[in-house]
Amino acid sequence: MVSGSHGGLRGGGGSRFVHGGVRRSREWLALSVLPRPWTLPLLRNGKTLNIRMQGAISVSATVALKELALADAGIAALPEPLARAELDLGRLIRLLPAYRLPLLHFHAVYAGNLAPPAKTRAFIDLAKEQIRDRPWRPNSPPRGRSNPNA
Repeated sequence: MVSGSHGGLRGGGGSRFVHGGVRRSREWLALSVLPRPWTLPLLRNGKTLNIRMQGAISVSATVALKELALADAGIAALPEPLARAELDLGRLIRLLPAYRLPLLHFHAVYAGNLAPPAKTRAFIDLAKEQIRDRPWRPNSPPRGRSNPNA
């Protein structure tokens, strides 16, 4: 989900249009651990639109991306569970609601010949519980407020 705050979308910072009317407002907040942090892949009707984004801020944690977006530093691609509360409160706005982002896959890796330590097992169980049967799965309708002008 691509999101930004109300302040970050008020025109300051030189908003402009790019490919196909997809709009870049302010700067892109990049997640450095992704294979292509400066490219925004948008999916719609089975096709991918890759948009080269511009910005000066790159972080390695999605929580930091969310905080930067809330501070009007730019726009970011955030996991919906992380942004859900701010979307519901109107502190963040869902941009480009007709598009979705590619799914990211999680892997829990540990030595297979040994049982994982208790804290590793607890993390795996918690992650599975949080992911299983959530309303934010790919075929569910978007939640939160949208910006139809984005």
